Amino acid sequence: ALPIWQELDISCWPTLVILGPHGNLLFSLVGEGNKDKLFLFTSVALRYYRKKGEIKEGKIATKLYRDSLPPSTLQFPGKVTVDTSSDKLVIADSGNHRILVVRKNGQIIHTIGGPK
Repeated sequence: ALPIWQELDISCWPTLVILGPHGNLLFSLVGEGNKDKLFLFTSVALRYYRKKGEIKEGKIATKLYRDSLPPSTLQFPGKVTVDTSSDKLVIADSGNHRILVVRKNGQIIHTIGGPK
C-alpha cells in the first residue's frame, strides 16, 4: 500500500529522510525533536553536492498535499476521544490547529484554537 515507505524501510511516524540528487537515501531521522540534526545534515549534503556540480540552482514548483484535497471540515484529524457520559467526541483537527467538541451527529459544539 505504501511502497516508498517500504522501499526506504520506514516503520514509524514521523520519519524524515534526505534523498540525494539521484534518489538515493542519504539520511534518516526517526521521531521528533531532530531539527538541529536535520539542518546540519542538510547543509552538509547541499555543500557536498554543490561542489560536485550535482545540484541545479533555481526554484522548484511545490504544491502542498492539503491544497489538492476536497473541502472538508477536518484537515488531518490526529486523535479522537469519546465522552460516553454525554455522547460527545473531542477531535484534534491537526491541519486546522484546533480541537473540536462535536455531537455524535457531527454538529460542532465548541472550537478551541484555529488557523493562525
